[in-house]
Amino acid sequence: MKITFLGTNGWYDSQTGNTICILVQSGDYNIILDAGNGLYKIDQYLKGNTPTYIFLSHFHLDHIAGLHILGKFDFAGGLHICGQTGTKEILARFINFPFTMPLDRLRYKTEIHELPTDAAQLPFRVEFLP
Repeated sequence: MKITFLGTNGWYDSQTGNTICILVQSGDYNIILDAGNGLYKIDQYLKGNTPTYIFLSHFHLDHIAGLHILGKFDFAGGLHICGQTGTKEILARFINFPFTMPLDRLRYKTEIHELPTDAAQLPFRVEFLP
């Protein structure tokens, strides 16, 4: 397993870093924790057809602002965006015209998963703590 911090800043980017985005790579999956502006660097680290999962902790802009550049990437193994109830509705407004290219126009398969508040079964188990 490899963990890469692509962004660790708070509310805004600065000369020393980008807003929150952490990449966790295992042999079978790429897991991205939050999609702040550090997400723009992700193509430097992802190769091949490994499925990618983005987990959004909440919808403050410093945690989702990087999603506007999804059209830059080629997630050949598909992209899964995971979040709380309401994720589909919020992202349908945010990842859409006039702000950015809508998810259904991306050149790779994209799915949004609204997860329960305790645990979820994707291809791997996810547990949520208060």
